[in-house]
Amino acid sequence: MRGLILLLVFNGVGLLLHEGAGVPLPSNVLGMLLLLAALLTKLVKLEWVEETASFFTKHMMLFFAPLIAGVTVFAHQLQEAWLSVALSVVLGTMATMLVTAVVVRLLSPQAGAVEHDKSARSARGKEVRDEHGLSQ
Repeated sequence: MRGLILLLVFNGVGLLLHEGAGVPLPSNVLGMLLLLAALLTKLVKLEWVEETASFFTKHMMLFFAPLIAGVTVFAHQLQEAWLSVALSVVLGTMATMLVTAVVVRLLSPQAGAVEHDKSARSARGKEVRDEHGLSQ
């Protein structure tokens, strides 16, 4: 119960900042950023919200049901703009995947170590093989 209350409090504070202070971010995003800051500064312990967050993540499809139902209301407009919608979805997905891959590669401590290890082995004259046993 504590996790649900904390999530609702952070969501509410985000709403107050958005509506009251005019912060130009969605209130949900503000609430999540505040929660992240509280978790990083150890004001909120992960154990307090982990169970509730896992429950919401597990049942996330239920939160999209109203959106899916709303899309049916605008089916006519979607039929007229199907190409732009399809391109937006495909290009947006590709951009998200690309940015995620770049960020993971930059932040991964293993990436530099693997490259260093490969170059060290090749400098010693040993054949470098990947995880599948293929020569590189």
